[in-house]
Amino acid sequence: ADGTVCLYVGVSDVHLIADVNGFVDASSDLQPVVPARLLDSRPGESTVDGEQAGGGRAAAGDVVVLDVAGRGEVPEGVSGVVLNVTALGSDGPGFVTVFACDAERPVASNLNFDAGTVQPNLVVSALGADGTVCLYVGVSDVHLIADVGGYLS
Repeated sequence: ADGTVCLYVGVSDVHLIADVNGFVDASSDLQPVVPARLLDSRPGESTVDGEQAGGGRAAAGDVVVLDVAGRGEVPEGVSGVVLNVTALGSDGPGFVTVFACDAERPVASNLNFDAGTVQPNLVVSALGADGTVCLYVGVSDVHLIADVGGYLS
């Protein structure tokens, strides 16, 4: 209400930089939600509801179908989603393309990664009619994490 945001730091001390990329007017269709993990392919890790956890690295050429609607405060019937997608644990460079599963995969990437890096990126994607998004993995096998931060009504 006072125009501030909080940045929580866990585990270790760190320098922080916060850049403003834009703003959302109160009349917008964007609905922020409490961040929730919807996908974590690393063994032993969890998600907000226990679904789509610990499945292992996605192979190059794989399409991972991510169930979004009905999870992490995202209601059924919404048109789009705001995700933070992270690639990690790769042995080589690669990319991830996020898109509505009932649409043709675009010829563009949303996230590019290199071997041994932890690479996140904010992604806004349309949802398929069934409430899913697809994550296409190009070039190298990689672990994937996806956290929801909002949706478009």
